[in-house]
Amino acid sequence: MTNETASALVYYSTSPIPMTEASASSNVNISGPNQIMNIDLNTNHSTTTIGGLMSNTTYYYVVYVRDGSGNESITMPSTFRTI
Repeated sequence: MTNETASALVYYSTSPIPMTEASASSNVNISGPNQIMNIDLNTNHSTTTIGGLMSNTTYYYVVYVRDGSGNESITMPSTFRTI
C-alpha cells in the first residue's frame, strides 16, 4: 500500500538483481529478467500468483514504486525460497 497513487514493479530472478544509480529518466536502473507490473496509479497494490517458479530455489526480488509526480521508492533487495 502506498500513501498516494503510484505504479509498481516487482523484479525477481534466481540471481542477485543489478541496480545502478541515476539515469536521465530515473534515479535508479534496475535490471532483472522477470517483472510483474502494476501500471495503474492507485494506492492498493497486489500481485497474483507467480507461475513457472522452480521448486527448492532461492529467488531475489526488489519492489520499485513511482508516483504520478515521478517520486520513486525502492525496497532493499530481498529473497524468498520456494519449496
